[in-house]
Amino acid sequence: MVETRVERRSRMLLGLPVPELPPSIAVLSEPHRRVIDAWFANGCRSRRGAMIEAGMSPSSTHSVFIRPEVKKEIDRRRDRLDYRAAVTAERIEQELAKIAFASLGDLLEIQEDGSAWIDMSAITEDQKSALAEYNVETYKELGNDDEPGREVKKAKIKFHDKKAALDSLARIRGMFKDKLEVSVGLTLSDKVQQARMRLAEPKIIEGEIIP
Repeated sequence: MVETRVERRSRMLLGLPVPELPPSIAVLSEPHRRVIDAWFANGCRSRRGAMIEAGMSPSSTHSVFIRPEVKKEIDRRRDRLDYRAAVTAERIEQELAKIAFASLGDLLEIQEDGSAWIDMSAITEDQKSALAEYNVETYKELGNDDEPGREVKKAKIKFHDKKAALDSLARIRGMFKDKLEVSVGLTLSDKVQQARMRLAEPKIIEGEIIP
């Protein structure tokens, strides 16, 4: 039984597991498959553009996109995108936790002379998600008569902001009690009363009180 959009939204909000996706539509022709591929590749923006990219006449755009097998395949692929992009409170916490608890120390190999190098072969999938930047610079050291130059690789690695992720997690969990400033709006009668009081106040001009 195919899951409806209402059922899918409820499942996402509740963080329920993703059901099995229906198989691809077998009767879909290769030209129509190319059209759908092109349409999703350009962000589902231009059907005519997808037709042209797939080598088909744009004049038949409407007739292609109303075909039942084409509509079913589009729905199937949209469902797949919805599954991949499902956002739940649990998933947000999981992604923040990857950043908050990632440690560069897990990737460092300390040498006998006290130097260290980064062992990327030890990186986990969670640590990959926490990576903000990873660059490798290769250069060659100059040699001399006694020792030839050698190739050196210098790695630069940076994780996303650990403190910001920890703060976000703490707030989600209710560990921080942020102070809230509450302003109470004045009614019209309150504002009129305040204006009358200001008018009734004595005015001071050159030291003399004028009633």
